[in-house]
Amino acid sequence: MLILPNTDIDAAKALGERIRVTIGDYPLLVEQQNIPVTASVGVISAQGQADVDGLYSEASRALFRAKRSGRNRMASVENTPVQISSMKASD
Repeated sequence: MLILPNTDIDAAKALGERIRVTIGDYPLLVEQQNIPVTASVGVISAQGQADVDGLYSEASRALFRAKRSGRNRMASVENTPVQISSMKASD
């Protein structure tokens, strides 16, 4: 999991795609045979307060979306947590 503060969803998706493609550029060599390597990448965007468990859960959801789409893909989920105030309403 990478956490990229001050990075918008488009920049995060571009990085995820570059990582996915780069991994594919380096097959494993086993007994003089090239074995292709693929990667699925999940990317999320969060604004406001977010905790690591919540980020991980959303990133996992994006990753499984990529895998369900055929693997070796990048998928994203945009998440905007709502900050709830505990202020009492005025009478």
